[in-house]
Amino acid sequence: MLLPDETYEQGAVVAGHLLAMLRVYDDFLARYRIRPEFFCRYREKEALQKRLSRVVEAASRSSRRHSSSQGEQ
Repeated sequence: MLLPDETYEQGAVVAGHLLAMLRVYDDFLARYRIRPEFFCRYREKEALQKRLSRVVEAASRSSRRHSSSQGEQ
């Protein structure tokens, strides 16, 4: 859900930034051969990553529809 002063594009930028940070986290674990399930919050991170991916995809679709509808006018 967006805050009153947010747009879908701003939400997508924030979600994209968070996804990038989570990828760094995954890379760190892989680099040092740390089993992800070792951490108690691993599943929470996975759920957040899935949710953020959906937000970015939805915002991207919305942005493309918005762009194509303006191009028709």
